Amino acid sequence: MTISATIHNFPGATVGIDLPLTSLSHLANEVAPGENGVVAIYDIDGDMIAHTDHNKIVEYHDKYDALRLVSADRIKDSRLRAAKAI
Repeated sequence: MTISATIHNFPGATVGIDLPLTSLSHLANEVAPGENGVVAIYDIDGDMIAHTDHNKIVEYHDKYDALRLVSADRIKDSRLRAAKAI
């Protein structure tokens, strides 16, 4: 995942960072959500990009012969679907 932002004091300047999705999953594992909690991180499009079980954030897409991020709408966990709705 690449994150970038413009630097407001310098017109045309941008700073960016490449962050592996596995790093976000490791971060999710570091959070202690409580007995009935779950940790997941979503991008702006509602795709899950980090979960304590990183196997849940990607799926194989036959049509395109490629892996893709899993949308929260397709997760069977009601807590995760509710989080996306916020």
